[in-house]
Amino acid sequence: PSPAMLAGNKGFSVSTEALDDTLANYPAAHVEILRWWWDLAKERAWSLSVLARQCGVSSTVLSRVFRGEYNAEIDSTIEKLARAKANFAEQVNNPDFIMTSLAKRMFAIFDKTRALQTVTIMWGQKGIGKTTIEEEYQKLQPHGGTVYFRCPGHGCTLFQFVGIMGKAMHISQSNHSVMVMRDKIAHYLSRGNRLLIVDELHEIFLTCKPRETIRICEWLRELYDTSGCGLALTGTDALHKEFFRGTHKEVLAQLVDRGTIQIQLPSKPTKSDVVEFLRHYGLKFPTESDA
Repeated sequence: PSPAMLAGNKGFSVSTEALDDTLANYPAAHVEILRWWWDLAKERAWSLSVLARQCGVSSTVLSRVFRGEYNAEIDSTIEKLARAKANFAEQVNNPDFIMTSLAKRMFAIFDKTRALQTVTIMWGQKGIGKTTIEEEYQKLQPHGGTVYFRCPGHGCTLFQFVGIMGKAMHISQSNHSVMVMRDKIAHYLSRGNRLLIVDELHEIFLTCKPRETIRICEWLRELYDTSGCGLALTGTDALHKEFFRGTHKEVLAQLVDRGTIQIQLPSKPTKSDVVEFLRHYGLKFPTESDA
């Protein structure tokens, strides 16, 4: 790239694909820091100049580092980014996230799904905290190793579904056909030991036309087969009904049969969870003397 293209005031246009290629040439410790800042900037729609202000490294240096064009010694830059990350992380940590028994169980399942590169289907009642746990798990994973994707609840086509997922991965969609986007998503998920969490999958059955529902589920099966990533599918009890007793259960059988781990999540917190909630908020169990 020319110096003009690398100027800090030209925006932060490093794509997911370009970043993956660049990070392949950096040590693992550097990758974690760079990926963290890149993900944060993309999630908050920061320009390169805003990112530079947040981390204390010049926009020109950042641009060159993220593009693999920085020829100087990079260790001092990584040290600055690491210190800035530690300070920033203290400000954005979720102080109200509680590691309940459900969170511990789901974290362990996600770890296993990634390690075995298998498919997991989890379902449970609404309001038990699945989404919060999944979002927290993604935040805690380094190197961009976990992609969290929430299915739209307004109905969609396969083309729209692929586009929304690509956006969740910060993959450029400029003038790309659905076939190109599918290839880009599969390529991204095939890099490293990645996990894709698809949340609220029951919405696809409840809001999409039957033909699109089948196409979306078939693509998820194909995506798993071609990328080799771990795939966690989560939703309400309606998800289990559709997969195992619904109209399309024969079509979905191909996805279910891929060594799938099937887990029904508990519908209510344990007593120890309630104790942890009360302790977190400075409360205690009522006693007879409180009556």
